[in-house]
Amino acid sequence: MHVRFVEDEIRRAMLEYGRTFVAFSEEHLGFVDFYRYDDDPGSMSVDVPLHTVEEGQSDLTLILSFTENDGLWTIEDLHVL
Repeated sequence: MHVRFVEDEIRRAMLEYGRTFVAFSEEHLGFVDFYRYDDDPGSMSVDVPLHTVEEGQSDLTLILSFTENDGLWTIEDLHVL
């Protein structure tokens, strides 16, 4: 089940998680997964595992859904698992 969050809810969830989040860096690129949808080649999903000082890779994943329109990619949705 995916739950949709707004910015304030994401911020609150990250604060309640009780860990110190690490800024995304190039070394984290190896953990990111990209998925194209077979039934809609103009859309894709990007799963970005979040990292913390205390845990390294945490159990939270930021999921971004993108749609291409006239050659531009826009963020359609954002999920935190």
